[in-house]
Amino acid sequence: MSKLYHKYSIQLLDLQILVGNPNDAWRAASSAGKSSLHIIERFNVSLGLERRAFDVVEDIKYPMAMLSGTLPALTLHLNETKCATLFACLDQLSVKKDPDLNTSQRSRSSDVDLDDIQMTNTAPSGSKLIVMIFQIDRVTCGLASEMYQDQVIAALEITHVKAELKLEL
Repeated sequence: MSKLYHKYSIQLLDLQILVGNPNDAWRAASSAGKSSLHIIERFNVSLGLERRAFDVVEDIKYPMAMLSGTLPALTLHLNETKCATLFACLDQLSVKKDPDLNTSQRSRSSDVDLDDIQMTNTAPSGSKLIVMIFQIDRVTCGLASEMYQDQVIAALEITHVKAELKLEL
């Protein structure tokens, strides 16, 4: 079966997210891998794509494409300032709404017509299956409060999460 698919992979290594002021020693913090400037400690992500080499196979058990990903560990450190900065950054990146459109026009333009979606149990002839699988081994989030000298006031750990999605086109 290995000759049936073209395989591609990408490894994203030592990714990290820091937040600080211009005069903070962010270069030293980045090299350290863990500091008070880190929102997310260093982490790795592995992504894989397998695309069917031959499009003549219509058997549903051979997906047209398979996308997979693995996130071994993700550690987040949050406090009031980091959250405010993160929300401000996300607000800058968000799509701005057209002020000329009123609220009802905006909501109608994003509505999905449920009559256009067809749910079936059997795959139609010539359908194409795409399979996506993502696995997260461990996510840890610590919430500290600046009012209490950055003491951790809440912690959350999630382990062994696996999500799978199959789409028929």
